[in-house]
Amino acid sequence: MLNIQSAKTTKKLVGAFLSPRVHSYLTLYSLAKGTFKSKIIRNLLESWIDKQKNKEPDSKLIQQIVTRLNHQWMTSKVLSPALAFNDFKAIIRQDLLDKGLLECDVDKILKGINEK
Repeated sequence: MLNIQSAKTTKKLVGAFLSPRVHSYLTLYSLAKGTFKSKIIRNLLESWIDKQKNKEPDSKLIQQIVTRLNHQWMTSKVLSPALAFNDFKAIIRQDLLDKGLLECDVDKILKGINEK
């Protein structure tokens, strides 16, 4: 309403369990450097994503998902012949949105699924 965004709308929480060894070192490092563990992890992930995007851009990952979903649709047709293609796509749409994908990426994925 006031065109102000909180951290909750600009950031998403991703959780992970760490081994005691990793957690201990992360805690030691954050205390020694006077920084937050979340900042260390965020910087590591952002660096990793920058490297990965050069190897596998979004379009390649989307195509891999499309390939998996086309295979899933072929299997579903055999195992659940009553399942309509549009119903399958609706289930997939909701599942992808629930996983946190952007709607524009979900649309690209759904466009790639073939009814064949």
